[in-house]
Amino acid sequence: MNNQEIVQSYTRSLSANPARPGAASHWGSERAQRARLLAIYRHLTDARPLGNWGFVWPPKTVLDVGCGDGIFVDYVRQFGVASYEGWDCTPAMVEAARRREPKWTFVVQDFMYASDTKTGVYDYVIASGVFGERSWEYMLTAIDVLWALARRAVAFNFLTTWGDCDAAPGEFQADPVRVLRACPTRRVLLDTSYLGPYDATVVIFKDPV
Repeated sequence: MNNQEIVQSYTRSLSANPARPGAASHWGSERAQRARLLAIYRHLTDARPLGNWGFVWPPKTVLDVGCGDGIFVDYVRQFGVASYEGWDCTPAMVEAARRREPKWTFVVQDFMYASDTKTGVYDYVIASGVFGERSWEYMLTAIDVLWALARRAVAFNFLTTWGDCDAAPGEFQADPVRVLRACPTRRVLLDTSYLGPYDATVVIFKDPV
């Protein structure tokens, strides 16, 4: 799907599920949604003891791309961060996030077209569910963009070609080994333990600065 098709699809889903923005985010189930976000949260918090690697704890800034209705704020509160921003290319989702979490910043923004002024601004950049209806070429470019935005670490998830889970029509799946090879550094973590081998989280760590 291209951007316009994705925005239209999510807007229709949100109109059909106004009381349940999470259901409109094409997550499959709330359990799966929470499991994915918890995996990201757990691996970023596990970076705490690695002070000699140059990590900031608690992170001063977190960027959540493809933020949907802002559900990751439930975990950000436990971080104790100074600044959180949620970006989504669907205006209706951003409005839902602002209603859900009025104290935080949500912006209508396609992260693939982020301004150069945002380069290296955020300690942690997360992207949950942004590859579900995309392509391998999109994923390759997106990893580079996320890497440029982050100062400390990037975390993202995707559907894999492993396991016996059949993807829905139009859903994108990637080989985790191929994804790791595409990462800009070998300081990476791969987790397929939280839902099964068909779902993966990757965390890419930057060198100390």
